Amino acid sequence: MANNTKRDVPMIAIIGGVVVLLFVAQATGLAGDPPKPQPTPTFTHLASTGPSNAYRLMMAETDVKKRLRDPSSADFSAMTVHNDVVCGTVNSRNGFGGMTGQQRFISRMGVMTVFADDVAGDGFRETWNRVC
Repeated sequence: MANNTKRDVPMIAIIGGVVVLLFVAQATGLAGDPPKPQPTPTFTHLASTGPSNAYRLMMAETDVKKRLRDPSSADFSAMTVHNDVVCGTVNSRNGFGGMTGQQRFISRMGVMTVFADDVAGDGFRETWNRVC
């Protein structure tokens, strides 16, 4: 009988170890179905979404600041995004150190930025009313 007990101890240890391994595998998801592959975004998908509005606003501020005498003093307000055009106003310091007052602008990302004072007549106002 002493011989049977010695054989039973390793067998019980092996069965116990297998049960523990199965429990751990189930708890950690190792025994479950393999994960389904996630679809990878394609370039077409990324290109169709275009830049975010936050990026458009940042680019408009950068383009407007290039046109100002004191870019660090720029105070932007009333900025809105309409497709790829940003409309807004900016106040900044002039050459005498005083503030210019709110100037309206229209900026098309990386293409052109126009201030109201750049356009003679009603051209800017008409464009502002149509686009902004």
